[in-house]
Amino acid sequence: MSTSTEHRDVVLSIDAPRSRPSALQHHRLEDMKGGWFIGDFAPAAMRCAGAEVAVKHVRAGTHEPLHEHRLATEATVVVAGRIRIGGEEWRTGDIIVVLPHTKTDFTAITDAVLVVVKTPSVIGDKYAVALAPDQVGLG
Repeated sequence: MSTSTEHRDVVLSIDAPRSRPSALQHHRLEDMKGGWFIGDFAPAAMRCAGAEVAVKHVRAGTHEPLHEHRLATEATVVVAGRIRIGGEEWRTGDIIVVLPHTKTDFTAITDAVLVVVKTPSVIGDKYAVALAPDQVGLG
């Protein structure tokens, strides 16, 4: 009795680069400035004059002083953690929309993860403001 077995050589290369269709681009968040990855700036994963988008990982105690955007509307989603914007405390799941000319500051109460969207993307549209604390959040 005769048994025939066919053998095929299989070559695997663990170090081979992943092949990607040319329509896919890859970027790393840590290569972006301050978590901003979409907008009319560089570096950006996608250049866009209509909006800016960031994923921000902030440590407890991080603070941005009182400021306003004169052209842009800014929406912040609290993905995780607790923050203070405009003198009010916000937590996981809250979405805060700040309209142009609203004076506000930011403080991370705990470590937090945020998604921030600004529209339109306008470089330099952040102006320091000097107000008394009871005026924060006023448009």
